[in-house]
Amino acid sequence: MSSAQHPVTRRSTDHVERLIHARQRTFAALADVSEADLSRVHSPLLSPIVWDLAHIAAFADLWAADVLGGEMLRPELAETYDAGVTPRAQRGALELLDLAGAKDYLARVDDRLHHAIGRLDLSPASADPLLRDGFLVDLLVEHEEQHRETILQALHLAAPGVLAVGPRAAWRGETPPGPLMVDVPAATLELGAAEGFGYDNERPTFSADVAAFRIDRTPVTNAAFAEFVADGGYVDPRLWDPEGWAWRE
Repeated sequence: MSSAQHPVTRRSTDHVERLIHARQRTFAALADVSEADLSRVHSPLLSPIVWDLAHIAAFADLWAADVLGGEMLRPELAETYDAGVTPRAQRGALELLDLAGAKDYLARVDDRLHHAIGRLDLSPASADPLLRDGFLVDLLVEHEEQHRETILQALHLAAPGVLAVGPRAAWRGETPPGPLMVDVPAATLELGAAEGFGYDNERPTFSADVAAFRIDRTPVTNAAFAEFVADGGYVDPRLWDPEGWAWRE
């Protein structure tokens, strides 16, 4: 039979693939980081990375249990990996799952979810708002994307060598032709999530008036900034707005 005759099955496969892709990207970000560095606190502002990994699992475990009407796979871990219960500053002192334990928890939650999605109604007509139009999958993917950003922040704040970053390709071309700066006209913009998935802090939509401004067409290079400093621009208040100069001082 064609896929058109089984729209739910086709969509279910798409949803599972989205979850798998998100997980692959998370592990790819950690591919060159040692287990010791995944387990330590790199900044007092952030969690040990293994906490984030197990938190991703616990978050999915909680919502899967709610949708499926059962218990969490690891209810004894709920408090440890609840961001509202355990502040970031305390997480480094907790007894956490090691990397193998976090991966095992993720795998068990994934297995449960992937098998359940095939029998859940994730269509736009679903009676359950948590499932309607794949809301649950959107929630889990967006949540993992957020924590991947947090993980990368921790790695970039870590000591040199923790995150292996290869050399960036040198720019060998010419700056594309055109003006150095462009004028952006004033506009009224609609911000927020009008439809589809969105967190509560993205709703309701609202209008914002943005005044006209000018902006460089390309990012400022290190060389251009060095030239600005050498020319005395960094100590010339005429080239700064009042707020910027107050910060500079």
